[in-house]
Amino acid sequence: QADLSRNRFGEVPEAACHLVSLEGLSLYHNCLRSVSPAIANLQALTHLDLSRNQLPSLPSCLCLLPLRILNASNNRLSQLPENIGALSALRQLDVSCNELRALPLGVGQLKSLRDLNLRRNQLALLPNELSELPLVRLDFSCNRVVAIPRCYRRLRHLQVILTDNNPLQFPPAQVCLKGRVHIFKYLHLDSEPAPTTRPPPACLTDELCPLRPRGGLDSGFNSVDSGSKRWSGNESTDEFSEPPRQHKPGDSDPEQVDFIEGSLTGEEEEETPPVEDSSPKGEAGEKAAGGRAAPVSWRGEGVVEGRRRPEILQVWQERERRQQARKSRGLERRDSFLRAAAKAPPAPTAPPASAA
Repeated sequence: QADLSRNRFGEVPEAACHLVSLEGLSLYHNCLRSVSPAIANLQALTHLDLSRNQLPSLPSCLCLLPLRILNASNNRLSQLPENIGALSALRQLDVSCNELRALPLGVGQLKSLRDLNLRRNQLALLPNELSELPLVRLDFSCNRVVAIPRCYRRLRHLQVILTDNNPLQFPPAQVCLKGRVHIFKYLHLDSEPAPTTRPPPACLTDELCPLRPRGGLDSGFNSVDSGSKRWSGNESTDEFSEPPRQHKPGDSDPEQVDFIEGSLTGEEEEETPPVEDSSPKGEAGEKAAGGRAAPVSWRGEGVVEGRRRPEILQVWQERERRQQARKSRGLERRDSFLRAAAKAPPAPTAPPASAA
């Protein structure tokens, strides 16, 4: 290796270009304004440091060397050689702090490149060809990049990406500040096709939609059920009890009806006209319930007690009126008996026995 750094060389010394077996050459911090074509003689050179000089460009003969590390930072480079893709063994390229406005397409041919430093240049676009490289570190901070290409999501080996001080709009700067994971997640989500919007499904019947919830209230709108089923569906079932409702003066209390039904005599029950159920389901339900009204299904499946049917309510109301009339007649007889007892003269009392 040869270290010629921190001198005032205006060009590469000619003697250094004759060291055929030289593997490393450092010309850091000199005053180089050009690189001699004789440097192509160094066919064993793998590490070249040309940083902190005044080079306006790099000669194309550099691309004929087996370089693995090339440092040309802090110069005045406005462009890179077009045949830079010939550096097939190049693993690290540092061209930061220059005046680059664009990268040549040959950069996409650097199949061994792992580290690319483009910091502090004037780049406005990043070439899509970089997405084909096995990059591990990418630094393009302090440039004029507006968008990161979507194809960069294919940089599977990338571990570090620096995007500071760029007028980024895609992804937004807030996303880029969060780091590599959020940037790649944004690129992946944006590249996925948007889901096709489908029209909302039409209202299906119970036969076509068996998972439709049953037992709720049915308003009758867009329904194929009969009116009686909708009426019975509004009532509560054994599984879902409804809150207590307020009874009107003319309505009967179900608990009181049960009490009246149990207190009727045999004669009154015989006088009550039986209510016939024309449906075969009603007859089977009466046999199963032991003489009481059979459950009625508002959709053929839900169970509702038979005493909720309108014709049975009329019978119960009639029973209640009879019971009230019977009670009133008993009260009248009791009142008349009390009045008669009050009007009757008191029974004569026996005179006290005289003393002997």
